[in-house]
Amino acid sequence: MRKVTLVLVSVGLVLLLLAPAALAGPAPTYDQAVDQLVAQGYPQAVETYLNDLSTSPDGFRFAGSPSDNAAAQYLADQMRAIGLSNVRLERVPVDVWDFRGASAAAAGRTLTASTFGGVKGTPAEGLSGPVVYAHDGSAEEFDKLGSVAGKVVIVDFYSDWWWMNLPGSEAALRGAKGVVLTYSHEDPAYYGVADALGSFDATYDLSFVPMVYVSWEDGDWLKAQLAADPSLSATMKSDVRIQMADKGGAGYNVVGELPGSVKNGQRIVVASHHDAYFRSGLDDTSAVAAQLVMAKAMKMSGYKPQRTVTFVSAPAEEYGYTNAYYEWIIGAWYAITQAHPDWPGQTAGMLNLEGQGCRGGSMQMQVEPALKPLIEADMVAFKGLLGREGGSVETPVGSWSDVWPFTAAGVPSVYFGTTPASYDPTIYHTDLDTSDLVDWEYLGRNAKFVFRVAQQFDAGLLPYDLTARADDLEDNISVAALLSAGADPAAVTRLTTATTAFTDAAAALQARRAQIPAANWAADNVKLMAIELALNKEFTALSAWDDTVYPQQQTMWDLGYLNTAITALAQPNPQGDKALRALQNVAFTWNGEYFSYPVYTQELSRHLPGFDRLTWGAQGHQSLYVDVIPQEWKIKAGDYAGALADLQDVRTIEVADLDARLAEMAQVLEGLTPQVMAVK
Repeated sequence: MRKVTLVLVSVGLVLLLLAPAALAGPAPTYDQAVDQLVAQGYPQAVETYLNDLSTSPDGFRFAGSPSDNAAAQYLADQMRAIGLSNVRLERVPVDVWDFRGASAAAAGRTLTASTFGGVKGTPAEGLSGPVVYAHDGSAEEFDKLGSVAGKVVIVDFYSDWWWMNLPGSEAALRGAKGVVLTYSHEDPAYYGVADALGSFDATYDLSFVPMVYVSWEDGDWLKAQLAADPSLSATMKSDVRIQMADKGGAGYNVVGELPGSVKNGQRIVVASHHDAYFRSGLDDTSAVAAQLVMAKAMKMSGYKPQRTVTFVSAPAEEYGYTNAYYEWIIGAWYAITQAHPDWPGQTAGMLNLEGQGCRGGSMQMQVEPALKPLIEADMVAFKGLLGREGGSVETPVGSWSDVWPFTAAGVPSVYFGTTPASYDPTIYHTDLDTSDLVDWEYLGRNAKFVFRVAQQFDAGLLPYDLTARADDLEDNISVAALLSAGADPAAVTRLTTATTAFTDAAAALQARRAQIPAANWAADNVKLMAIELALNKEFTALSAWDDTVYPQQQTMWDLGYLNTAITALAQPNPQGDKALRALQNVAFTWNGEYFSYPVYTQELSRHLPGFDRLTWGAQGHQSLYVDVIPQEWKIKAGDYAGALADLQDVRTIEVADLDARLAEMAQVLEGLTPQVMAVK
């Protein structure tokens, strides 16, 4: 009797324990889970919470600031609540830049202002002085003003011609107290709404003067006041607290994992960044929300990946260091080069989320060449998820998001963003970037589409199309241009021969992919990741203007302009004007023509190998950044022979550098071709 009772009680307890599960029914699919989360307001709640974290009335979560570190802790808590494994905060040394507010006061009126990442603040009482207007901020405009010592200088933001560090440096060189930057009607690239405040990373130096930004309408008002009263004075204030990295400044990469069933150390990375300008409805708070939706939907649906899915939310995408040029995308750079240098070669793909769910936008993707066919096919296969908004894909990846340091470290990567073309000149990095811009149903479809892409990095033979990379490489190697630049014909022949062999091997692999036995996939995927590591690491380079190029291209272009200048000067009647027009295109000589020489040379120094804060610039196979301003001076002075001799010496150095680059590229391809042939 007693035994029977115990059995019945035990059965009853089991039924009670099972009852909730039985009532709950089967687990939702991933798509159903996404829909539930959006309907329940989960991503909306994430966005609201993060946007309420700020140390300024206008918002701002910059790396290492109390608001951004609170965001990192919140994301870690969310990842743990979701059920991700090995959730942790990984310290990233940064120069903490904590902005509390700014203003510019003149003629009895106080204008609300913003400022830029890395720009130092003013004393609490502000900086006061007579106001002058330097128009485009060039050395020529400063010269027209005479002495600006002790003055507050208004400058229009000519962002297509220079970044704000250069007029900040020019003003410091000339003894100004500070700069009030405002909208340019002649160069309306950013902040093109009358009352918008703007901010950016400034690639600034603490030796430069404080700088604040006032809106288009306030800038016009201030200039009108100056025109009416040339004796106008102003007071600018900017409350900024800076804690340098070497004094303990730090932000945090937030990392959580959905463990893979195959314990081989391989992973797929899904990334976002949690630092932000203003309230940041889109850039990048919406992407953080979408990232958490993806993670939570994977757990709710019981998704079991083969490769570990690693979720990374980075700080310092917008700004990480002062006294540096390459001071953005610092959190991602630190993750892939300092904290996890073992991830390249073990990461099947990195999916980087930016500005998800933008109302009126479309899914825009950037990829390295071997992934373009995959994404093009996905745009067809999952057209319903893209909807009427549609999508597009382009190569290469750009250097303005976290996708770049991962790619340059050797990780095949995809950038996903949804902002329309109208976003950059009006809303980007302004106080108008709010949650009202997010279409949450569209954000859900974004999360579904990115999940489909992630799945394709998790099963079967990895989806790298090496023929697409080979085609892209051939498109970007111009034999005629290389020979015209002065490259050694033997070096050019070696590279073209190596490229042809690689192209043939890639085509053969593509032809036999469908016949490769499943039993070989695991070993072949290791080989494919090693091939992609070498291709992306060795062939992802930076131009002088931060575009993504191949390693030989900037040097080749510089030589083309040098050759034009040399030819012009070598004529019986030297053509000085033609030589000068050519030289302004060498590296960023244009900045040296636009600003004072000390401003220019300091900027050059921050790009050179060995600079202590080169960060991810060191991944970019940088060109020599030759300085030809002294030769321009000689041409202007009529010393054509002296300029010609100097430029011929520069050309000799550049040709040697070009030949070395071609040899290195050929060596990479010669080593990879047998590896491609071994995938079978």
